[in-house]
Amino acid sequence: MHYKNVLHRDIKSENILIRKNGDIKIADLGLSVFLHEQQMFRNSLKGTSNWFSPEIANGVFYSKEVDVWAFGCLAYELATGKPPFFEHARDDNSLFTAILNKQIKPIDTNKWSPVFADFINCCLEKNPQERSTID
Repeated sequence: MHYKNVLHRDIKSENILIRKNGDIKIADLGLSVFLHEQQMFRNSLKGTSNWFSPEIANGVFYSKEVDVWAFGCLAYELATGKPPFFEHARDDNSLFTAILNKQIKPIDTNKWSPVFADFINCCLEKNPQERSTID
């Protein structure tokens, strides 16, 4: 999707489909947008709060890095059962404050490989320049 300049903006566990043969599909493109030369960045509040990136939480312009962040949240949820800042999700303000200021709890590397843990940490890097290189 990113190679075709499509931004999903709602990557989360509910939007990942797995077929019986193991194929994985990303569903629900209702919030996706096409990025073009005149508008390579967005700043609208789109998606699902627990998977919002720091850019969305901070209300600044964003691009593909928000999907990388959300994919990291998805991977974190697969490892722990909950998105990274779930315990702070009393309301959007407390969740956004946590996304901007708290560090994620590391996943258990006795249960998961260090490579998987590193992948999650790279996706959930709060520096968007670091995240956007994962494409």
